[in-house]
Amino acid sequence: RYLRLAADAGFARAQNALGDMYQEIDPAQATAWFLRAAEQDDADALYNLGRQSLATDDIARAVEYFRRAADLGSSEAAHNMGVAHYRDDDVYERMFGFKRVLMFSFLFLFLFLSIYLSFFSLFFFLSLSFSFFFFFLLVRAQPDSLVAARYSVQSGQPDSLRLAGRIFERHGELEHARQLQAKACSLGDSQACRVAHDLWASDSVVKAMTFLRRAAQLGD
Repeated sequence: RYLRLAADAGFARAQNALGDMYQEIDPAQATAWFLRAAEQDDADALYNLGRQSLATDDIARAVEYFRRAADLGSSEAAHNMGVAHYRDDDVYERMFGFKRVLMFSFLFLFLFLSIYLSFFSLFFFLSLSFSFFFFFLLVRAQPDSLVAARYSVQSGQPDSLRLAGRIFERHGELEHARQLQAKACSLGDSQACRVAHDLWASDSVVKAMTFLRRAAQLGD
């Protein structure tokens, strides 16, 4: 009763707690309370909304909720951003490839216009400015999964580090992947120890074996 009164009065923590209570009984009611708490930037409510979206395979919405919660300090949300992207990485990479093609198209379009327009004219400078803008976007662009991986690293959890390492490995950033798996291994993640072994096996058998021994010490 008092929890409901507090939630009706606008207390975000009470609204999130009420949402938790409704999770199994009435998911729609739970979502409504989570949304009300999320409007006040409650990290736990945003995290819960992300979990609900992930459960229904609404990956884009889940990532957005997790990102907002992670920005508010939720390590669980930071980890789950990586989980969501790892599950749908291929889809996101195709989207990223499409974005790059689009940016390249605009870049060449405005470069073409700036070449053919009168020098020192207003349109020339506008076209050249847009060219530089799209060039900047291309330089700064990176796959969303790498952004999510960096959020996962911030959480500091061993399984988050291992997951982030896997994402970096997919994108060919082998050295970064090795460092993350090694760190997760040192924190007691036996799966990360085995992955680190595989990543180092081709370059240093001695170092690879240290990870294998660590995995054995952890009971793997």
